[in-house]
Amino acid sequence: MGTRRVRFLSSPLVALLAITALSCGGRNSSTEASSSRAGSGVAFFANAAAPLETPTFDGSGQAVHPGIVQFAHPWHGFKYWLVVTPYPQSDKKVEDPSILASNDGSTWQVPSGLTNPIALPTTAFLADGDLVYDPASDQLWVYYVEQNVSAHTRVLRKTSADGVHWSAEELVVTVLDYELVSPAVEKISDKFYMWSVNSGTVGSCADVMNMEMRTSSDGRNWSAPQTASISTPGYRIWHVEVINVPSKNEQWMLSTASRTSVQCVRETLQLFARSTDGLNWQAFTKPALAPGTGWDNSHIYRSTMLYDSATDRLTIWYSGRNGTTGIWHLGFTTGNYTQFADWLNK
Repeated sequence: MGTRRVRFLSSPLVALLAITALSCGGRNSSTEASSSRAGSGVAFFANAAAPLETPTFDGSGQAVHPGIVQFAHPWHGFKYWLVVTPYPQSDKKVEDPSILASNDGSTWQVPSGLTNPIALPTTAFLADGDLVYDPASDQLWVYYVEQNVSAHTRVLRKTSADGVHWSAEELVVTVLDYELVSPAVEKISDKFYMWSVNSGTVGSCADVMNMEMRTSSDGRNWSAPQTASISTPGYRIWHVEVINVPSKNEQWMLSTASRTSVQCVRETLQLFARSTDGLNWQAFTKPALAPGTGWDNSHIYRSTMLYDSATDRLTIWYSGRNGTTGIWHLGFTTGNYTQFADWLNK
């Protein structure tokens, strides 16, 4: 497989959640996983000391489910573009895809001329945005889901030639509710890939959740799903993010996982996996990132990442929740990939 997001990572800085289950749907200084942190037995990547400031259309500043694209040089004024969804106190009614931009990966703003959100639900609610750059059309594409539409989930797409003006939405996949959550889309060579989780109609309280992959030649018409091979003993996978890493000839995945000993999807953290074909995955159950002791002490939710092969740095932007206040924010952490891989294999 040969990039979705143009991943030239240069030097970025680096209502209370429902008790039973998750819905599917400030500036921090650079936080780095040091060699002393690695091997602690808890998680490799250090938690961000403070959350990022992310302006949201509802005014809460609470955002989740980031999906990032980076450019080697500013694209329409910015090197970094991000899709997020507001999630104030876990209120899914405003979980609508919104666009932010940055030139350092840390200070985020709404691009001039853009009014968020870029999409609104027609019936129930939206969730799970993911952002991809298509070099052939020189466009950003956003994929997201609309759930509970007559017991179905619809995967929708919007496109933009400048990040500010977005097309009408297109329906690209329809399935029964919770048979496709958290689509992660990559363009690899001239083909598009979509990974997602199928939890059946039970949703986040399912005992078994399967990861699936679809393919497309145009990003609009998708194949039937293929079930991926991945084993995470002791954990169930709920949301995923996949990136293509040409320098390694691999795809890497961060999965939002919950222990099977916990009922439904709660107390989530991030697990790492890698693949050479997108279907067969080597997964690790040593957490890449786990809840901290501050603003993100309850959940580490869906995350996004970039890899810089020149510096061997893996950088993660993640969703985190405070268990006392129920407030969600985004955080940022970075570490050396070789050290991370060595730690995983110990």
